[in-house]
Amino acid sequence: MKNSRLQKFSLGVVILLGLLFFVWASGWGSLWINGISHAANNTEDFYHHPVPIDGEYTVEIDLSDLDSNEGKVLYRDEDRHIFISKVTMNDSVYEVTFRSFGTYGLNNAMLVSGIEHGQSMNGYKSELQAEAHA
Repeated sequence: MKNSRLQKFSLGVVILLGLLFFVWASGWGSLWINGISHAANNTEDFYHHPVPIDGEYTVEIDLSDLDSNEGKVLYRDEDRHIFISKVTMNDSVYEVTFRSFGTYGLNNAMLVSGIEHGQSMNGYKSELQAEAHA
C-alpha cells in the first residue's frame, strides 16, 4: 500500500513538473507573470508600431465629488480602453490620472494610450502624444 501511494505521488510530481516545463517553454509563464510587458520589453521578437487615433474624446468630471469619477471611460474600442483612475486636488490644481488597458497574447500586444511607449538607445521611453483641455 505504501508503494502505491508513493507511485501515485511520484507520478503526480512528474506530471506537475511536466506541466510547469510546458508553460515555461511555451512562453505562457512569462505572459501570465509579466502581462503586456512580455511583448513591450521583448524587442527581439516584437516591434513597436504606434498608430495615432483620430478624433476628440471627452469625459465629464464631477469636481464636487472627486471619487465619483473613478472608472469613467474616456475612450473605448473593441478590447482596449482608457478610463479615469483617480482625480485629486493638489494646491488648488486638479490632477486627473488615466489608466489604459489593452490586449496581449503570445504573438502580439495592443495598447491604446495618450502616451507613446517604446525603446530608445538609453532604454525605455515614453512621450506624451495626447492633448487635454479643461
